[in-house]
Amino acid sequence: MIVALEEAKRLSKYWNKDFYPLTEPSVDESTWFAYALSDTCESLIYVFRRPLSENEGYTLYFPFISESLRYRITVTDENYNKKEIIASGKELICGFDVIIPNKRASTVIECIRI
Repeated sequence: MIVALEEAKRLSKYWNKDFYPLTEPSVDESTWFAYALSDTCESLIYVFRRPLSENEGYTLYFPFISESLRYRITVTDENYNKKEIIASGKELICGFDVIIPNKRASTVIECIRI
C-alpha cells in the first residue's frame, strides 16, 4: 500500500497535463486502451490490457515525440517492477512495443525528454 501511495504522489505532477488518447475509444473488452498525459518535455502513459484481449503485446505510437531528440522511458508494471531504456525519437516514432502478459492488467510508462 505504501508503494502505491508513493507512486501516486510521484506521478501526480502529470495529472494536470494535456490528455492524448493513444487508442480509439471503445467499450470492446478485447481491445487495449491507452492514453497519455503530456506536455512538450514529459509524458505519462497508462496502458491497459482488457480482460478479453488475446494479445500480450501492443505497439503504441506517441504523437508528442520529436525525431531529433532522445528520451528516457521508464516502464512500471503492476508489481512495481521497473525497466528503463534510453531511446531516440527516431526509434520511438516507429512505435513502442508494450508487453502485458496477464489479461486485465496495466502498465505505466514515463517518457522524459533528455
